[in-house]
Amino acid sequence: MNNGPSFSERKDRSEAWKLLNRVDYNELTMEELDTMASVILQAQKRLGKSTVNTLKIGDTVTWMSGRTRGKFANMKLTGQVIKINQVRVKVRSGHNGVWSVPGTMLTKVS
Repeated sequence: MNNGPSFSERKDRSEAWKLLNRVDYNELTMEELDTMASVILQAQKRLGKSTVNTLKIGDTVTWMSGRTRGKFANMKLTGQVIKINQVRVKVRSGHNGVWSVPGTMLTKVS
């Protein structure tokens, strides 16, 4: 029995997702689940850092606000990179102000 993550559309599934969907998560120990969570967190950090390393000041990027309430709740924002740190990037989004965005949330606009 698989109670793990899945996608409704087949085209969205990668080989990694196909492997994860074969795992019976009910048979894993807490230690094994913690190890899996740690590996996934490290992969997210690597992805974020690789995104940050491809950016230059002046590049246009998009991201989802990540906020659940208020003026910017669930908004897709666009802006220009004004400063690049190791993990976060300062982005000026016009009249929406300056945002400090993690690299994992950014998508470079061509």
